[in-house]
Amino acid sequence: MVSIMDWSRWRDMPEKPSKSPPPIGVRYAKQREQEIVRQAEEHGYFVTASRSVLRDKFLPETREEQKDRQRKQIFIYQRNENEEAASLEQIKMVWLPKARLRNVGDIGYCSHLQICDLSNNYLINVDALTGCKQLIYLDLHSNQVVCNIAS
Repeated sequence: MVSIMDWSRWRDMPEKPSKSPPPIGVRYAKQREQEIVRQAEEHGYFVTASRSVLRDKFLPETREEQKDRQRKQIFIYQRNENEEAASLEQIKMVWLPKARLRNVGDIGYCSHLQICDLSNNYLINVDALTGCKQLIYLDLHSNQVVCNIAS
């Protein structure tokens, strides 16, 4: 014996389930996020990974610089552009999580870069890292990177 379904109970159901509007908090989340980022930019909250920051943080000091720092002697010296670019090429690791970066800055000049951690920042575009051909590890989690795939 084959049982036949009772369709009478399904007759009163609407054809399409009604969509309830998203909660107000979710509806305006993107607008709030954009407003917060705009205010942070206006107030100077974001940092740029400039050549001087990269050089000071990731290049080992020479013995002379260590001695001068130990003696607390301050002297200012000028480096030309070629020396700065050459010094950035020596950097093999950049570790800047939670550094409030909005753009990659001069990290792209680190041609020997192998390890790069830029997690928990506000990065949108990382195209400048294409010059880092020796890059082995790149951590970009918790950023706002948008992937543009050409069709």
